[in-house]
Amino acid sequence: MAGEKVFIDYSGKKIGIADPAYTEIFVAVTGASNYTYAEATWTQALADWIERACSASSAAYRAW
Repeated sequence: MAGEKVFIDYSGKKIGIADPAYTEIFVAVTGASNYTYAEATWTQALADWIERACSASSAAYRAW
């Protein structure tokens, strides 16, 4: 079923904002439709991960 699986992780790539500041890239992709959600965060802390996972879920719900 579409939307049954969502793959979530940080990309491993960092984007330079201003020397020496970098951001982490959070990515969520649905398995069937390949709908992709990406957002920059300052860290990979648990609080950042949970907040971005909720944002991705919200965005996917609005898109479907």
